[in-house]
Amino acid sequence: MTVLLLVGFAAAFAIALAASRGDIMSPASTAAGGFLLSALAFSLLAHSIKVELSGGAVGLLMVGLAAFLVGSIMASSGAMRQDVQQAVLAPEQSGFERVGVANLTKFGALGYLVVMADILITVLLLVYVQRLSGEAGLTEAISTYRTGILESSSAERRIPVWLQQAQKITTAFSVCYLYLFIYRRVVAKLRGGYVFLIPTLFNWLQGIFLGGRLQIIRSVVLVVVVAQFLSYLHNKNFRVDWSLARKSISWSLVRKLIRWVPAGVILFYGLRELIGRQSTEGIGLYFARYIGGSIACLNTFLEGGSVVESRGWGVQTFRGVYDFLSRYVVQEDASFTLPWAVAPDGTAIGNVYTAFWRYYVDFGWAGVILLSLITGILFGGAWKFLMGKVRSGSIPHLGIMIYGFVYYCVPLQAIESYFYISAMSFNTVSQILMIAIAWVMVAPRRQTARGAPTHLDVGKSSWRRQNRPPNH
Repeated sequence: MTVLLLVGFAAAFAIALAASRGDIMSPASTAAGGFLLSALAFSLLAHSIKVELSGGAVGLLMVGLAAFLVGSIMASSGAMRQDVQQAVLAPEQSGFERVGVANLTKFGALGYLVVMADILITVLLLVYVQRLSGEAGLTEAISTYRTGILESSSAERRIPVWLQQAQKITTAFSVCYLYLFIYRRVVAKLRGGYVFLIPTLFNWLQGIFLGGRLQIIRSVVLVVVVAQFLSYLHNKNFRVDWSLARKSISWSLVRKLIRWVPAGVILFYGLRELIGRQSTEGIGLYFARYIGGSIACLNTFLEGGSVVESRGWGVQTFRGVYDFLSRYVVQEDASFTLPWAVAPDGTAIGNVYTAFWRYYVDFGWAGVILLSLITGILFGGAWKFLMGKVRSGSIPHLGIMIYGFVYYCVPLQAIESYFYISAMSFNTVSQILMIAIAWVMVAPRRQTARGAPTHLDVGKSSWRRQNRPPNH
């Protein structure tokens, strides 16, 4: 069955690539690639823990992925067509660059204010984590705190709301400054500017103190997505062959990302001790369980080895919404911790069961198909919209930023349903609103004809508008 799953996911990846004309960064290709990588990791893990994949697990995974691909490909089909007449690029890109990077060389007083706020928030988070956990050691405090918030939604075990909101504000600025750093490197071809990365590094550190590494993954995905869209400005094939441009840029970014994989793997593996994830496994088996363990957990659940019941309409799927309601509306303590799946040899595998598990527990097979289809339509439609803007001569900066901010949900479906439990939550909605506000404050400014300052890139910049010849 494992071989059948690998063949099925490989076929799905090939279909997704063909449908997107070789664009590996399209939602369909990214999702299929994520499941293929997870299946490869599972094949290594299964041999170690003696897990036999069932036909039910294979069917559930294939149906869920197929529904996502159908929704994504249908929603983004218009962006796949070759239409050279609509591919607008300024004859002289330097005109766009002179306007667009006028104020990108300075971090600014606001940037340093954000860094000072980050330092204060990071220290306060550490103090509260140690206080709430009752542990003096950093590793023990992080581990105890993380376990406590997973077991209960009680306000007494959580960071104060005002500090959570302050962290959201600095997170919003970190996303904006990270975007500007990529813009500097990709569009303006400016070297240095590493000070723009400081807010992101503090955001990572804050996430680690709270017992997670998702911020790191989210930032990496954001960088790749933003770099892809901005790279169209300098691709020599853009005006000649739109499909070739998309294909060459996406694969080039993946090749560059692979170069950083060894360093990323070592960092990710090393952080497990700091955040209290005790493990005696080697680095290979650790990542096999991290990436492919969700498939093993799903298989264990379907075979009756892990019993989890739906606690109400959509509770597992829309956990973020219910978590908000339990804390601020109904004032009830609600635990959303899932039981650990255990392999036949007694090895603890994990407590994530892929995205499709939640849909299946709450709504059955119909939920797997419908929710996966909706997710595919949303990401495919957003991708088509942004691609259409880029092809027509505009860069919707804020749209690209927000899209990149939540895009991690697509490849990580093989692990968890981050889109419904995290992205579709009040926390993420408020976070996106803060990003929009922060971008208004951070976005570079240019001078109008009368010399009055105005925001250049609050919503979008247009190659066509900025390079329009003067009227005579």
